[in-house]
Order: sequence, then C-alpha cells, then structure tokens
Amino acid sequence: MLQEYPWLHGGLSRLERKLLRVIQAEAELQAAKAVATVLQTETVGDLLLFDMLRDFDSAPNPIVRYAAPFTNKINSYKFNSAMLTLTDTGRRVLSGKDDHVTLNGVDRWIGGVHLHGHSVPWRWDEQHQRIVRSR
Repeated sequence: MLQEYPWLHGGLSRLERKLLRVIQAEAELQAAKAVATVLQTETVGDLLLFDMLRDFDSAPNPIVRYAAPFTNKINSYKFNSAMLTLTDTGRRVLSGKDDHVTLNGVDRWIGGVHLHGHSVPWRWDEQHQRIVRSR
C-alpha cells in the first residue's frame, strides 16, 4: 500500500506507473487492453485502473490523450474502447523529469491519510523502500 503514495521522482504511484508503462510499450493502446494487461499481475479492481486513466486524460496537464477520435462520454463504459497514447507531459512524468502531483495535484486517500493538493508531505522512496518526507 505504501507504494501507492506518489513516488519521489515523477509523483506517480506504483500502479499508475505500471499502467502508463503498458501504454508506452505499445505507443497506442485501447484503455481496456491497458487495464487487462495490468490485471494479469495485480489484484486490484478494474474500476480503479479505469479511473486512473480517466484522471490522466482530464488532468489540467494531461498524461494521456486519445490516439484516435473519441466522441463518447468519458464516464461511459464506451471509454473502455478508447485508444490512448502518452502525451509529452506523460512521457516526462514517467521518466521522472516532471512531477504529476505538482502539475495536476492529487486528491487520494491511502490507508487513512488524505493526500490533497499540488504539494504533499509524504512520498514513496523506491531506492530506500520507505515513505519519506518530501522536500
């Protein structure tokens, strides 16, 4: 659960990074295929992953965009068939050159802790495998 805190470099959680890497590996990928790929190795609900993709698309600085026209409502099940690709911002965030939380903010509860805003006091440090106070 601690790895779901924003990481020190890039501000994405472990699942968010995994989801974006699946899309990056294919250049463009259907939302449902990206979610299904992550679900092969994770025990989380598909709705959580679809919500992550929707949030990435609707963020002030989008992390993903539509690779093909999508005219349906984003909150519809039809979003599952949307073809997605990373934006330049998404590639920079995934590589750790930009920070998702700083750019787009966060509003997430993790284990009783509410992370909210564009600057959060706690981050996951992958190198040391622990939560650290952000600078």
